[in-house]
Amino acid sequence: MAVMLSFDPTPVDRCVCHNVTFAELLRIHRETGADLAELQRRTGCGTGCGMCVPYIRVALATGRERLPVMLEPGGRDAE
Repeated sequence: MAVMLSFDPTPVDRCVCHNVTFAELLRIHRETGADLAELQRRTGCGTGCGMCVPYIRVALATGRERLPVMLEPGGRDAE
């Protein structure tokens, strides 16, 4: 798992490129069982710069809508 920085005052809570919140993604996931690929098809999340993909994976795994900044946001260790 990625190291998360607890001192960053601005948590990550959305795909910035498409302005889709993790709360919205979690709602869709709960209601439909959509996985990451399906969420990407439905909302476009993670298809811009891609920096939010590790965060979306953590959000789906934990149900958390707001996440601290990861030390290695593009790292595979966030899975």
